[in-house]
Amino acid sequence: MPVETLDDLAAFFSTDDFAVQANITDGEDFDTDINVIFDSSTEGVGLYGDTSVEAANPEFEAATADLIGVKRGMVVTIASKAYKVERIRKIGDGATSRVEMSE
Repeated sequence: MPVETLDDLAAFFSTDDFAVQANITDGEDFDTDINVIFDSSTEGVGLYGDTSVEAANPEFEAATADLIGVKRGMVVTIASKAYKVERIRKIGDGATSRVEMSE
C-alpha cells in the first residue's frame, strides 16, 4: 500500500512503535536527527566454493525527504554505535529510501 500523506509517513516512522532515532553527520556543518527503521541483520558471503561466512549488513529505511543532503561516507549513529553510509536507494514510489551502511 503506498503512503498517501505525510501524516501516514510520520506514523510509519514513529518511535512509539518500531522506529529509532539516528544521528547523521559529516563531522563539519551537516548534522541531523531522523527516525529510521533499523535492520542489523547479517548476510552470507561465499568464500572458496562451499565455504561461507556471515557478514554484517546494517541498513535502515527512512523518509526520502529526511535524507536530503545525506551522502556516502557520512557517519550515522544509532544506539551509540557508529556506521558509515555506503549507498542510498529509493524504494517503490520514492517516498522512502534504504541506506546501506558499513561498520
